[in-house]
Amino acid sequence: MGRLKPVNLIIAITLAALITPYSNTALQAQSNCLGLDGHEHTDVSQAIANLTSGEYEKFLKISDKNIHLSDDEKNNLINGLKNISSSGFNQCRLIASTNISSVIDRYLFELKNQKGIIFFNVVAFKHQRGFPEGIMSYNISTNFSEIISNWR
Repeated sequence: MGRLKPVNLIIAITLAALITPYSNTALQAQSNCLGLDGHEHTDVSQAIANLTSGEYEKFLKISDKNIHLSDDEKNNLINGLKNISSSGFNQCRLIASTNISSVIDRYLFELKNQKGIIFFNVVAFKHQRGFPEGIMSYNISTNFSEIISNWR
């Protein structure tokens, strides 16, 4: 099983970030990801949709709204994900979630298929009173111990 270098970046959300409405793909992934029902983060739903469908470039476009990776970091992440599963992941479940504050939530997802498994730890702002939502940090790894050690 391949091992991904974790992406662990924390940045501030800018007021210029766009609020993205739910897409059919995001809604489908939300309903297919056990435990994700009823959450308030459109970008998290879209990120899960893109990871489960293998559209890793689209995943980076969502996270790149607030987290700006270098081209090398993007290529390494995409290649690592494609190494594990070029077509995405057919099973998804929410392992844990926590409310950090009234506007910040953290989620830990497990995504898998017959070839491999990844863990996706994501922190996101909620849309509230004119402030945009978005993913502000994430880790992706095949190593659960590595991911859970970042769970604070």
